[in-house]
Amino acid sequence: MKPQSLFIQLCLIFQVCNLFGQDSNLQDRISLLQELFGANGKTNISITGLNICPPQYTNEILNTNLFTTQEQKVLSSIFLKYQNITTNSGPLGSVLASLTKSNSCWLAHFNYTNSDSCEDIIFGDRTSIFCGGSQYDSYMAKSGGKFFAKYRTRDNAGYDVIINAPDMNGISTAFFVQIKDGCVNGLSVTLHSDGRCNDLLHFGNGKAINRWLQWDENSSGLIKVKIKTPLDYFKYMNQEIKM
Repeated sequence: MKPQSLFIQLCLIFQVCNLFGQDSNLQDRISLLQELFGANGKTNISITGLNICPPQYTNEILNTNLFTTQEQKVLSSIFLKYQNITTNSGPLGSVLASLTKSNSCWLAHFNYTNSDSCEDIIFGDRTSIFCGGSQYDSYMAKSGGKFFAKYRTRDNAGYDVIINAPDMNGISTAFFVQIKDGCVNGLSVTLHSDGRCNDLLHFGNGKAINRWLQWDENSSGLIKVKIKTPLDYFKYMNQEIKM
């Protein structure tokens, strides 16, 4: 089999090695996760799989065991904020400052009228824009989605978000990650417009820390990954493996 990019967006881990509700061995799925992270999978992370998710880990944005009040406020507003975005019409309170077209995408830059914040929204292929960037940039460039938005305050804090078109049930999915001091810092979560999430991770100075929670498609099962020391997450997400 040919090597292929192991890009994990919107919980590809579950697609590859964790299909709850089907006959499969939990230890096998854990072994695949350990293989993904190589030596780190044996020494720096510990993995627990639960076929029944405990109530305290219920994957709802409003679960105070998972999210702070401020995080809940931000996450709950994402889909409403971007529901009417176009190349020349940005989020409420913003005005179009510039619009640039390349061979593969449109890049719209918006300034906010009530703050020093700004936002870049990219429609189309992001590969050329993020070419030669960091591992995180490469990860985001490979992401699918309807559009990609970069919200920044004057001190270079904010978030990146990728939003996909609604599925056949009218549910949209977004990949959200907080930014501080120019790199990934804080919350990283895959969320749905119905108030659920299926992937939760925290970052410090660009590296994954503490724990990684992943829920199955039906929100009934859970995998908990404990990260002992900061993990170069995006390095592993961009690696080439045999599948």
